[in-house]
Amino acid sequence: MKEEFNEDVLNKEIETWHWYDKMLFRLYHETGDSIRKIAETTRISTSSIFKTLKLCQVKIHEKFGVNYQEYRKTKKSK
Repeated sequence: MKEEFNEDVLNKEIETWHWYDKMLFRLYHETGDSIRKIAETTRISTSSIFKTLKLCQVKIHEKFGVNYQEYRKTKKSK
C-alpha cells in the first residue's frame, strides 16, 4: 500500500536525496520557476537540470504512485 502523499511526506522524502538533487528540486518546487529561469539563476545547464528533475519525479512516482507534474498543477491552483 502506498503512503498518502502530502507536503510533509514529500519533504521527508527529499531529505533522503543527494544534496544536488535536493537543491534543484527544492528550487523548482518551492519557487515555481521554469527550468530556464533556474538555469539562468544557477548557471547550471538546462539539460542537467531537466535530467535531475526527471529523476526526482521518477523517484516520487515509484515511491508514492504520484505524478509530480499533476500534483504541482493542483498545488498552483490553490
